Amino acid sequence: MQESLRPRILDPSLPADEPLTPAEVSEMKRHLRFLSEHRRILKLRVNAAEDLLLNGARQPEHRGICVHLLGKVDHASISSAVSRLPDAAARSRFLAGVVRFSTDPGVLLLYLESLSDAASRKAAAGAFSRAVQRLDFAEIGEARMRRVLELVASIFTDPYERAQVVFGLLHSASFQSAFGEAVAGLPAELSGVFESLSVAFDVVVDGAPVGDRSEALRSGVLLLIKAPEESLCAYPQDIRVRLLRVSLELMGEVDDAERAVAALLESLPHSSDEYREVALRRARELLRLQVDVRARWQLRQLRSAQPGCREATELLAAMEGPCMGRMALGWPGGGNARRGGLMKAFWLDYQSRVWLRVGDKKDASALVREGRLSRPLTLAGVATVLVQDKGKGGEPFIAVAASGDNSERPLDKEPRDLTASLWLARQGLQALGGLHSCGLVLPDAQRRRFLIGGGRSPGLTLADLSGLEEADPEAAEARLTRLAQRWCRDLLGEHMASLSPSLRTFIERGGVSASDMARALSLQ
Repeated sequence: MQESLRPRILDPSLPADEPLTPAEVSEMKRHLRFLSEHRRILKLRVNAAEDLLLNGARQPEHRGICVHLLGKVDHASISSAVSRLPDAAARSRFLAGVVRFSTDPGVLLLYLESLSDAASRKAAAGAFSRAVQRLDFAEIGEARMRRVLELVASIFTDPYERAQVVFGLLHSASFQSAFGEAVAGLPAELSGVFESLSVAFDVVVDGAPVGDRSEALRSGVLLLIKAPEESLCAYPQDIRVRLLRVSLELMGEVDDAERAVAALLESLPHSSDEYREVALRRARELLRLQVDVRARWQLRQLRSAQPGCREATELLAAMEGPCMGRMALGWPGGGNARRGGLMKAFWLDYQSRVWLRVGDKKDASALVREGRLSRPLTLAGVATVLVQDKGKGGEPFIAVAASGDNSERPLDKEPRDLTASLWLARQGLQALGGLHSCGLVLPDAQRRRFLIGGGRSPGLTLADLSGLEEADPEAAEARLTRLAQRWCRDLLGEHMASLSPSLRTFIERGGVSASDMARALSLQ
């Protein structure tokens, strides 16, 4: 429990001669003003020392005297006083004062039952953490506990007010202990609401791990973030950060989530690590939702507060540079787009690197056909097609996934040793064979179609599927045989003298099936 969330109240468990703390003195003065105002209707009998306290002639200093005076306001005197009050509003105001210091759970029930108008309910919701801290719910009994919860559900119908009340109750350790059994006895609809708020309190306020309670947490936070912005921002910083992280995951589902995230984020110190982390997450989520204006504003705010934040600078540069649809040309942090063939691009919606192939307007139908054939594919060594769309000028484009390797690039003609060339030849042949197994063929197997990663054993990915078409099995087999020969000749031509006789014969003579070629490559 965060100490700043605990209400400051008179502690009756300390020795009678233990002086009151300044906070307890302040609290007791409020109680004394209330008792002085209502001493007649309470028919309060006091001794000389207590009378001096009520008249303000003596400061509340002695703990024993103060506790004894408050103890005179028992359930019988309260019930009697309530019966003499003229209307419901007056009864509610009276009980709101009593419940702040009474240790009788029955008084809480009287107070809840007195709440009839919206103004009283709102005031009660805000004061609940102070009202229930002194109550010992271990002695209230399961039936009365259920009655408390049923009253909370029926009286506080506004989701935020209900959340405030339940959080106030959960501040009490004795309530938490008795809560589980009482909730289990409620109707399913009510028990679900209380359980979700309990999980939200546990995770957001107390910082407990989520575990397998993500759905209950989500439901509880949805109620919690309906609060006014000033109420959300009144939580201690660590609670605000935890609430922010959960609320971020709800953006795009409910309007309250974006409103809560914006307010909570602005309440954090802008120089803090938490602000940087959550501001970036919010900007990325706004980009995913294609709310670019807010994302740009958030990134500029972050860059202004923390000029050294590389991620904010790179994302802004991507947003403000040339784009093709939702694809920013180039990769963040370097790597310019290359006109013609495969180009580096950055998908703003998911902040991921991609490779882009742009066609002329006259190529639109061909790219549509290619996209229809290639998007369902999930083949090893063949790039996943992510998007097929058009730019502002109507130019069609296809975007495929890039690897996590920042050094990935189109396969070039630079010399490679025999081992690397054999490795690349096998990978390329496997990708071509994968297409063949799906009844698909390419018109050629040029290097420009492939991407190569970095490292000693670089991965090869078939990324340019232009000209892809369906073919019957016999035609596809013949096409694959020709492509396999040309591909291996291209990759291994400079190493012909070092190849085994059988592989060299296969490459030079042609007419060898791709499967035979693959076996020969594996044996080399």
